[in-house]
Amino acid sequence: MRVLSKYINKQVALYFSFVFITIISFIALNQFFLVFKESLNTPFLLKEILFVVSLKTLSDLSLVLVISLYIGIIITLANFDRNSESVIFSSVGIGFSKLIALASPVISIFFVLTAAVSLFLSPFLNLNVEKLRSEALNDYERIKFTEASFQYLNNKNSILFIEKIHTDHFLNEETYTNLFLYSKDKDSGKIDVILAPLGKKTILNNTYYLNLIKGKKYQFDTDFLNYQIDKFDNLSINLNTYSRRKEFFDKISFASTYELFSKNRNMNESAELFWRVIMPFSLAFLSTFALLLKNSSVRSSRGKNIFIGFCAITIYFSLILFMKSELANNVFSFYEALLISVISSFFLLILFRFLKKYYVL
Repeated sequence: MRVLSKYINKQVALYFSFVFITIISFIALNQFFLVFKESLNTPFLLKEILFVVSLKTLSDLSLVLVISLYIGIIITLANFDRNSESVIFSSVGIGFSKLIALASPVISIFFVLTAAVSLFLSPFLNLNVEKLRSEALNDYERIKFTEASFQYLNNKNSILFIEKIHTDHFLNEETYTNLFLYSKDKDSGKIDVILAPLGKKTILNNTYYLNLIKGKKYQFDTDFLNYQIDKFDNLSINLNTYSRRKEFFDKISFASTYELFSKNRNMNESAELFWRVIMPFSLAFLSTFALLLKNSSVRSSRGKNIFIGFCAITIYFSLILFMKSELANNVFSFYEALLISVISSFFLLILFRFLKKYYVL
């Protein structure tokens, strides 16, 4: 039995590798186009684009592991049928229960790996992606202002408008004409409006400044009843204090699993936690379901079993995504969604085994 277990696990691992490489390649290619499109607004460097693609691809690793192992087991069992090995297994009394025991080493390894990726690694990778985004947005060395368009600064508390941009490629300098800068103080609520006919971006001690020439500064109270007008010949604005984004895009995606478990969650955080927790269970359930597809009848039913297997994974993930959306809409609590998903999965497994036992599938 030890030799047979080693053989089965080796075959599953082999086909898992083929499927895994195929799926992860498609995901990486898709992420490359998405990140490259994002780089039009977020000024990533080429090496950062490749690094972000790698991080975002690996953050989806738990789902890839689940699907790859499931398909790998199905292909392995299909090859057993093709080579008449399933008939040999049945003749020596290797049924569903013994097949699970024989394949348990590879399933256990991937279960632990999926749990580690889903619960711990993915949030860490998402956090690093958000850090790269924030750093790129706040690096004024690589940011190019665009003319005739409004640009948000300081978490949309400030707005910059430049009518024309003149570029001196020889000196690598930009000169701006007809600038408008709106800024609101979050604490006092006072509003500053600055108008200037000319401006230029400069750097001093790694700090970027927007130098405005011969303009006016209007300062309004919160009720706009009182205001003050100041004229200036030169006004330097520290762009580093006008960060384009101080907060991250999506705090939920990189919140630690421990944090989501320990605090009072809102509906979106519950949906994120549900997805992380359900991934290891999905691998265990779908692997068991795939082993149940072992063909013990005539060869003509082999294709039908594979078809049922793909239908099953479609139904299963439709259920999981539905429960996640219901959680996000506050229809179910976290534990209700988890319990319904587990019970539904076991019901699907029992139903299929009943049909396989009493009917020819």
